[in-house]
Amino acid sequence: MEVGFASPVTDNEVVETIRKIRGVTSVEVLDNRNLRLKFLGDAETQADILSELGALRIGVNSFKTSSSALEDVYLNLIKENV
Repeated sequence: MEVGFASPVTDNEVVETIRKIRGVTSVEVLDNRNLRLKFLGDAETQADILSELGALRIGVNSFKTSSSALEDVYLNLIKENV
């Protein structure tokens, strides 16, 4: 999922704290206001992660679901065959 923040996230400590949230497997910095989180689990796990992010009070102001790895592979295969 992609998460947006009201203020720039420039503190590595914030990124490390997010990495420690149960279910989060990786955190990618997209730019100073957006992160991509990968996680293991279902919609309930995603909801739990969003709750944890809110509890951190770090200014989360948006989120959206990213395409899954399987979708990415499929789309790349389609591109190669077109």
